[in-house]
Amino acid sequence: MLRALLEREFRVRALSRREGAIPADRGLEVFHGDLARESALDGFLQEADAVVHIAGLIKACSREDFDRVNVEGTRRLVEAATRMGRPPRFLYMSSLAAREPNVSDYAASKRAGEKVVEECPGLTHWQVLRPPAVYGPGDPVTRDLFRQFVRGRCPVPGRGGGRFSLIYVSDLAAAVVALVEREGIPNGRYELHDGKTEGYGWSELAEIATRVVGRPVRLFHFPRAVMTAVAVATQFVARPFGVVPVLTPGKVREFCHEDWVARDNLLDEKLDWRPRVTAEEGFATAIAWYKAQGWI
Repeated sequence: MLRALLEREFRVRALSRREGAIPADRGLEVFHGDLARESALDGFLQEADAVVHIAGLIKACSREDFDRVNVEGTRRLVEAATRMGRPPRFLYMSSLAAREPNVSDYAASKRAGEKVVEECPGLTHWQVLRPPAVYGPGDPVTRDLFRQFVRGRCPVPGRGGGRFSLIYVSDLAAAVVALVEREGIPNGRYELHDGKTEGYGWSELAEIATRVVGRPVRLFHFPRAVMTAVAVATQFVARPFGVVPVLTPGKVREFCHEDWVARDNLLDEKLDWRPRVTAEEGFATAIAWYKAQGWI
């Protein structure tokens, strides 16, 4: 996201929780702070024309933990924005999961974060972006899926009847840049995808992976009951040690939900942005990057 904005010659100020986590770059000012410190946010937002809020918690042990960042952190940033003399445009990076807030604590927290933005009377120009599953170089979350592809397996959660949209990371960043550059986009929630309007099924994913890795990639089913049992057991064991497991009961429900296809108020219907990277191209680039870094 930072690269995409800097390439378009924006002057960017990035909020960083850890000193040195974001390397300095021409046109980039790194501001040390976090969403929990209101005093830091006022200084961070001084003279900003637009705010791109992409910070969020994607795994946690409880709904309260998710809400502390995804809801209350968003609220503090929104309130800081409204304290500016001229409130900046506000772009909130949500998730397609917010469409189904009852599926998981994460989904509920992202929907609640959306409502903070939508219901703030002081924000005059705002958009909520709901991307589907995002993948690409540098992502540790989807790395395991690509590792399985390389080994000839495509893990399928539950019955495997679900369909889902995807988007490559640079296409998502380009969509954000296009939103920041374009005036007059109506306030609202926008979904987007990689150009595959009907999304993907697991068999299609395995076929794409087969072409990319050059060997057969076969479906490998994980029954939902087994996944849930593993998630509950992992959560029970990890909690006393303060470890946040990747697989939780809520995450199992997300995996097994059968409709994660982006279709409502699509961004490309409102904006001259179009995705450029197909799944086959994106998979090939991601796998090559993971191999080069020794991640798979």
